[in-house]
Amino acid sequence: MIYAVGIGTIDVEVFNGKQWIASVLNDVLYVPEFGSSCLFSLGAAAACGYKIMMDNFNIRLMMNNRTELVG
Repeated sequence: MIYAVGIGTIDVEVFNGKQWIASVLNDVLYVPEFGSSCLFSLGAAAACGYKIMMDNFNIRLMMNNRTELVG
């Protein structure tokens, strides 16, 4: 089993398909065993009200019909 040893917020810059914008990820778990690997929970994003849209090339997180993140 892997355990988180901390929880907090991370300041990030995200691309919404047109421009980079400053944002904050809340309730981020710190798991040292992951090293520099980054994981993002689509389930947690959906639970916060984001709509997840995927095609063959991109993933978009939408809120209120507005693109908030493109990956």
